[in-house]
Amino acid sequence: MIPALFLLFAAAAPSPEQEITRLLDRNRREVKRLFAPAEASARAILAGGRYFVAGSDPGWISEATGRAGGIYVAAALRSVEEARPGDVVWLAYWPASYRKDVEQARALEAKGCVVTAMGPRPPSGAPPVKRWVETFTAWDARPNATQTGNVLALWTLTGETASAAARQGRTIVFWKSFGMPGGKERYEKYKALSVHEPGQPSMRPAAPGALARAYIDYIQHMVALINRKEGASLRAVAAEIRKRVAAGRLPLMMTNAHMMPHVMSGDGRWYRFQKDAKALEAALGKNDYLVYLGYYHPLPMDVWDALRRAGARAVWIAVPRPDQKLDFASHGDLFIDQQWQMGDAAVPVPDYDVRILPASGVAQLYIHELLAAHLGMP
Repeated sequence: MIPALFLLFAAAAPSPEQEITRLLDRNRREVKRLFAPAEASARAILAGGRYFVAGSDPGWISEATGRAGGIYVAAALRSVEEARPGDVVWLAYWPASYRKDVEQARALEAKGCVVTAMGPRPPSGAPPVKRWVETFTAWDARPNATQTGNVLALWTLTGETASAAARQGRTIVFWKSFGMPGGKERYEKYKALSVHEPGQPSMRPAAPGALARAYIDYIQHMVALINRKEGASLRAVAAEIRKRVAAGRLPLMMTNAHMMPHVMSGDGRWYRFQKDAKALEAALGKNDYLVYLGYYHPLPMDVWDALRRAGARAVWIAVPRPDQKLDFASHGDLFIDQQWQMGDAAVPVPDYDVRILPASGVAQLYIHELLAAHLGMP
């Protein structure tokens, strides 16, 4: 007979650390699954096809559009009717929306669009679509794990599509962060283009798989830094939240990150979700606690000032900006570094003028998953 204790551990869900390690390892080993959809997407974009993202997950769509290190012309598809033959559509699905999203993918394929669906493997097997990128999460995984798998697929496929285009002698236009010098000026210069024109920046061709693996390598290093340098601080934040919940005063959670407003709805047990910075001061009381998850460019001083006037405290989960000098310790605040570099985009491409493929979304999801695990959130 198998001991009951063994069955308990065998059935336990993996920890966030275990899950991200497994996901990154699978993504690095199995980059070849990206090659055919990347080649097809690149050919269609270079032939004049528009590039859309679709599906039932607004967080993933927000992550895919308007990101430093992402493709300039990425746009959310509003309906099947909006698409034209030859357009590129990448569609992410979740188990809860699988049937609806696959029906949309097949309708787009019938219109002659170049469609790639991405998501976990269904219990029934591969989805009935022409192009599919498996994201390696379990069908019954926690939502943040499913989201992380879909985001890793998004950005590794983006890298391989850029690489495929470069091998055809063309360069897809990528964003530079508005938080970096020249970011807004570069946007104004190239905003009407999906592909760079002759004489503009160009990518040197890379071997298939090189850019996807470089992105995964960066994420692996970033996750290792979060675990080593920020783990104790995240446990301290969880302890602070538990103490305040026990006292009957829920902390506030606030974010300005792309995906996170769609992830952090709050469950009414661990925190209140504060969406509007203008209404923050009215929601704060003396000695209240704010969990802020954002970027860095820079930390919002209206939020900082509202906290100081209220006599409240915060944990700021972002990336430090050298030109913004804030005294966290004297106010009893804590700063947690997301461990990605200024500009967000992670991968340098030979001869191109900006790095590509953002890391912040993965960092934010992972940190939130760590915090949820420390709190025992379902």
